[in-house]
Amino acid sequence: MKNYFQGAGWEEAADDGGEYFRFHRRRFEYLLSTLDRLIAGRGPVRVLDIGLSPLTRAIAAHWPEAAVDSLGFPDVRYRLDGGQHYEWDLNEAQRPELWPAIGPWDVIVFAEVLEHIHAAPSLVLACLASWLRTGGYLLLQTPNAASLTKRVMLLLGRQPYEMIRESSLNPGHFREYTVAELKSLATDAGLEAVHVSVQNYFRDAGWGAKAARTISRCLPPTFRDGITMVLQKPARSSSPGPSAL
Repeated sequence: MKNYFQGAGWEEAADDGGEYFRFHRRRFEYLLSTLDRLIAGRGPVRVLDIGLSPLTRAIAAHWPEAAVDSLGFPDVRYRLDGGQHYEWDLNEAQRPELWPAIGPWDVIVFAEVLEHIHAAPSLVLACLASWLRTGGYLLLQTPNAASLTKRVMLLLGRQPYEMIRESSLNPGHFREYTVAELKSLATDAGLEAVHVSVQNYFRDAGWGAKAARTISRCLPPTFRDGITMVLQKPARSSSPGPSAL
């Protein structure tokens, strides 16, 4: 396994002493190894990371030949020295006439963001597709709404989803999705799913989570915790186009 974290300063950057990094480390590794397969050997590529985070810095550190841009709320902790940051709220994707005419990028990284957006996911994905170069990839990660842990909690009469938070900058999860839903949404957005994986890559917390992780290995992948999809923009795309910003 390559060390995708060297030089990115992830553990030092987190305000919580690195707990977030430790919880997501295996997910980050899977995401970055997938990104490596998409861009390795292609020469200079343009990458857009949705949501400034330590991940943005890790991409720039590991692939210095790539032009890495970012989009979302400003966060001075993770701004890159190079590249362009676009301050735009993806919830505005609900109105296609407001889509900014930016890009195109070879790869858009959209990791653990979709569940935080209250706009229609079909429009969010179509907006991102409009920023992709023909043949480009959207690398999507999001929690699995139908994981074994959540199914068991529902059977026990417990709510597996947290309450929407009062902070507009960090509202939590509005909606989580299943693999079947995401495939359908991708098709509607004019994207083709070329890779789909469901993994238990979140850090175990307590005996219950560890037990569910062990049991889910014996079940179909759709019972696992996290979804990773690679969506490609084909030569012919039916997604609507953007307007000028």
